[in-house]
Formats: sequence, C-alpha cells, structure tokens
Amino acid sequence: MERHMDFGMDAYWLWIIIIPFVANFSGGIFYGNLASLGGWILAVIFMWSPVKNMVARLRSKYG
Repeated sequence: MERHMDFGMDAYWLWIIIIPFVANFSGGIFYGNLASLGGWILAVIFMWSPVKNMVARLRSKYG
C-alpha cells in the first residue's frame, strides 16, 4: 500500500487559520479610520466653535 504524505494547506485550513487574522487586520483598519475621522470632525467643530475664543479669553484673564 502506497502512501503520499502531501501536507498541503487545503481550503478548509486556509479558512480556519488565515481568515481570522485577515478579518482582525481589516477590522482594525476600518475602526481605526472611523475613530480618527471622528476625532478629526470633533477637532474641526471645536475649531469653528466659540468655545475656543472663550478659552483664550479665560487664559488671558486668569492666566
């Protein structure tokens, strides 16, 4: 009886072993972009709000 010891990676093991890392990586890209975009939007809103001028006036008055 002849046996072939071919230890290739079939599609099942590719799915089980590799896909979680790919999903984690792409999820990190997605949520990282979402968080940085949210921070950028908040920074722009704060930059255009009158709160910035109020902080500057408080610093000059008490600072």
